[in-house]
Amino acid sequence: MKKAVVLVVVLGVMLVISALALVALNFMTQESRVAEHKIRRIRGFYAAEAAKIDALERLRRNIAPPVRTGNFPPAAGANMSYYIGSDATHAGNPPGIGAGTPGYPAGGLCVRVTILGREAGTNATRCPSTAPSDFCIEANSSYDTGACPP
Repeated sequence: MKKAVVLVVVLGVMLVISALALVALNFMTQESRVAEHKIRRIRGFYAAEAAKIDALERLRRNIAPPVRTGNFPPAAGANMSYYIGSDATHAGNPPGIGAGTPGYPAGGLCVRVTILGREAGTNATRCPSTAPSDFCIEANSSYDTGACPP
């Protein structure tokens, strides 16, 4: 009888320990996913910042992007867009940021860069006449996939 009681107690303790181990494993898996998402988001942010630098250098040196929509440089009130990186829709662009680097999508992060010409008037919203230069630059990256942002 004592052996049966000891066996039941040991099995109960093992069951509790197994349940705690499963809860800890679930918690660690969730934390890992959150950390990975945060890393991807930070990479996307800095990819967009690098794309802004690329746009500034292109404006400074007057070097048009190879594939673009709109005139380069854009006229006042107009805009032009180009992509750094490519996907099935935007082929022919330069490689994405981080291409070939472990932890990045295979083709790198794709970033859409929009250069806006300064707008005149008080109703200008995207690049107001109070902007410090003749152009404003927007950059968007898709950090979860290798697809280019719309």
